[in-house]
Amino acid sequence: MSDSNAYKTITAGQEAARKFDYFITALTGAVFSYLINHLTPERLGWNNFTMNMVSLLFFAWSIYLGFRRIESHHVILFTNGDMLDLSEESGQMMKVITDGVPGYNTANGEYFTVQKAQSVYDRNKNQVASLESSLKNLTDKSAFLYKSRNIVLALGFFSLLASKVAEPYLQPIDKENKAVEVEEATPSKPPE
Repeated sequence: MSDSNAYKTITAGQEAARKFDYFITALTGAVFSYLINHLTPERLGWNNFTMNMVSLLFFAWSIYLGFRRIESHHVILFTNGDMLDLSEESGQMMKVITDGVPGYNTANGEYFTVQKAQSVYDRNKNQVASLESSLKNLTDKSAFLYKSRNIVLALGFFSLLASKVAEPYLQPIDKENKAVEVEEATPSKPPE
């Protein structure tokens, strides 16, 4: 089985998906760091700084979702490994049961009577069924995280683009078409 083309294709696809998730999460982290380093603090309001902060929040959320997706991959792999271990042990127990002769577990050398093999087989069968439903939920969660991360990442890039396009329109303009700083209004004293 491990030498089949289907196994090689599935393994290569899973490895490529993991590397893609690592790449996207790292790239988003790099963009986030770059923007943080080149952002000059200002007051919040209807200005370019606020729009940049919104895009930073989207990027931070995307990084979080990327890490959660990577974590879900690891949990899926461990769950799948547990299922395979239980299935292999069940196969060895089935051999003892069908032969009707006590035997040994080749993985750990444990001796099994037919009755004990039957109880281990039944226990493993129930655990595999439980793990299969858990694996289905984990796979659905991973797919949701993938879609969510991509949507939030796109929102981050669109909001960054919008902040760059809207920048000239968000600053007041003087008579010479130059952007000017808005002075804070201070109450003037009434004439005496």
